[in-house]
Amino acid sequence: MTRLVRLAESRRTSGPSQSPPKRLDRAAYTLLTWLEERPATRLTELAALMEIDLSTASRQVRGLEERGFVSRIEDPRDQRTAWLEVTEAGREVLSATRALRIERISSRLSSWHERDVEELARLLSKLVTSFTDQSEPAALASSIPRSAVGGMQR
Repeated sequence: MTRLVRLAESRRTSGPSQSPPKRLDRAAYTLLTWLEERPATRLTELAALMEIDLSTASRQVRGLEERGFVSRIEDPRDQRTAWLEVTEAGREVLSATRALRIERISSRLSSWHERDVEELARLLSKLVTSFTDQSEPAALASSIPRSAVGGMQR
């Protein structure tokens, strides 16, 4: 498991086949995805949703604004705040990055049997659910078999 996480961390969300202005790192991809799923989000709400510091969210949003991927829309009820929106250019780069990610995953799984891919999808869904479950970490950790934990240390 540790090897898989390290491998994932070492890869860019988008790669050399995309020109640098269109390349998204993992943080930019994640932020754009959050904003696409929740249009008209305030910066403070975005930071809370992503569970990151407000200054980190602000810096990341500013970078995406400079690249033309995010825009701010003034809140007519409160001139001190603004809503964040993904621009058309942001939607295009997000779509291209998603397509590249799907292509990469598909090419890695092309030699797998269909039933194995389906089983992987089922297990990954189960894993994601276990991470989004609001259970206490200690309770979750105690439910992991020792043999599985040993396998994660490699």
